[in-house]
Amino acid sequence: MANITPAELQNVELLSGFQPEELEQFAAALEVREFSEGENMIAGGDETRALFLILSGQVEIELTSFIEETVLLATLGPQEVFGESTFFHAAAHQTTVRCIEAARVAVLPFAAYEAMLKARSSVAYHLGANAAHILAAHLQAADQWIREVLEDNEEIQHRAFRDRYLRHFQPASFATPTGFIGLGVNW
Repeated sequence: MANITPAELQNVELLSGFQPEELEQFAAALEVREFSEGENMIAGGDETRALFLILSGQVEIELTSFIEETVLLATLGPQEVFGESTFFHAAAHQTTVRCIEAARVAVLPFAAYEAMLKARSSVAYHLGANAAHILAAHLQAADQWIREVLEDNEEIQHRAFRDRYLRHFQPASFATPTGFIGLGVNW
């Protein structure tokens, strides 16, 4: 047992609608880890495939951009989850997750989730459905953010206008039959 009670899991959005026996089964699959203040749980480039549920403490999620600036994406605390995008789709992490205070975290390794799927556990299906809902909301928020960035950037707007203009008025759209003569010149 992971020393996690179903009561600690009741208000976690990812586990919304779980029945008490599902919460017990989920809790049994978790590993508890403790991290010190300042310690990285995940570093950009890591390929850890797990869901992380914060039981206590706080973490910051940072993105290192192509210009080497670190951008704070979120601060998360108890009953919040991270790691879901690389959990359901294997890829290197694009962010670093750092403890801003000591944290106790429940971790669901992907192998444990796979075992639940093979056993046709309702927990696995319920978890997947809830994650799809949450990930769709994250994707919509990212789309909105991209739209706002593009609308605020004049250079991008000018480039987009130029590209639209060229697509609309490319030479192919003015194709004329062979031998058209105008102004005394073959076109």
